[in-house]
Amino acid sequence: MTNRPKAWLAAVLAAFTPLGFLYVGRWNWAILNLVIVLTIAGCLLAFPIIPAALQVLVVWGYSGVCARIAYLEAARFDSSRIRPGYSRWYGLLIAGILMCTLLIGVRAFLVEPFSLPAGSMAPTFQPGAKVIVKKWGYGNYATFGFRLWHAVPSAAISRGDIIVFEYPPDPSRSYIKRLVGLPGDTVAYLNKRLTINGVAVPKTEVPDYYDEQTMRYFKQFEEVLGDTKYRLLNDAERPAFVPGADQFAGREGCSYTVDGLTCKVPVGRYFMLGDSRDNSLDSRYWGFVPSDHFIGKVIYVFQ
Repeated sequence: MTNRPKAWLAAVLAAFTPLGFLYVGRWNWAILNLVIVLTIAGCLLAFPIIPAALQVLVVWGYSGVCARIAYLEAARFDSSRIRPGYSRWYGLLIAGILMCTLLIGVRAFLVEPFSLPAGSMAPTFQPGAKVIVKKWGYGNYATFGFRLWHAVPSAAISRGDIIVFEYPPDPSRSYIKRLVGLPGDTVAYLNKRLTINGVAVPKTEVPDYYDEQTMRYFKQFEEVLGDTKYRLLNDAERPAFVPGADQFAGREGCSYTVDGLTCKVPVGRYFMLGDSRDNSLDSRYWGFVPSDHFIGKVIYVFQ
């Protein structure tokens, strides 16, 4: 007896995973399905302006098509045909484990997408923008809320990098800021001007930035930090520094005035700033980021 595939089970499996096509003995369809799913996911990630309702329609519409095809294929399965091993329960189990292992491995150790409500990083990217983060070399290998491995960071860390990290006061939350101070640096932010080790970071005024959310114009500047050139915002209506910094490890190395602050960055820690300088809670307020809090470096932004 051939253990003919059940049509309803084929439909359920195909609606959510490529396993439905393996179940009906179509390994080539399963591979094609995986490619199409990854393509759709990439397009939705690359074009976040697509309305949410349309995204849902595309995803569920494609799932429905896959379920229908798998259902029909199972219904007309030739009962005299011997099903291949990969279509039986043990083959599906092995394939499912391999798929999950690959997904978790890529997200935990290589790259992972993040969507962060980071208005503090305007104009570099807008709130809700999706970013791809390179994780290999940063030592904090976790995904879906589970940490798989922790190691000493080995990646080159440079001033100007945009880093996703565990928020020091609450490591369960992920923050994103620009790294401006390395261990041992003296970082000063006074009168809205950034200085590293006594040298002012080059800053050039460029045309004003219009914020569609607040319908206001902000002063926009181009700053060069190391090999990285980027733009930042200043709000003329806000002071250089708002009193109220938290207590944090290394705070004794910082001095605060109405004009801003000067901090000596401790060993093993880093100083972070948002690009929207007057709209960012960052190292000026909650302190330094330990290296073991780094999740990874932003390598691509989807606006």
